[in-house]
Amino acid sequence: MNASIPLTQLRSGQSATILGFSPDIAPQCRKLLQHLGIHRQTAITLIRRAPLGDPLQLQVLGSQFSLRSSEACHIYVEYSN
Repeated sequence: MNASIPLTQLRSGQSATILGFSPDIAPQCRKLLQHLGIHRQTAITLIRRAPLGDPLQLQVLGSQFSLRSSEACHIYVEYSN
């Protein structure tokens, strides 16, 4: 079994499965992420990083959107095989 890592540690083009959120995430941030489709056991792909590394362009459930690293660091994932 793979170890959980923050979403920010993925490289461009890598996919992972969402395991959950860090315990110190703000409730309103968690709610926003859940509205975007970020739920446990959902596949997520890091499409690319902006030129300076922030924000991250992600794909979840067929939708693409960007998140700041300060938000993405609260999402824990494991690499997909």
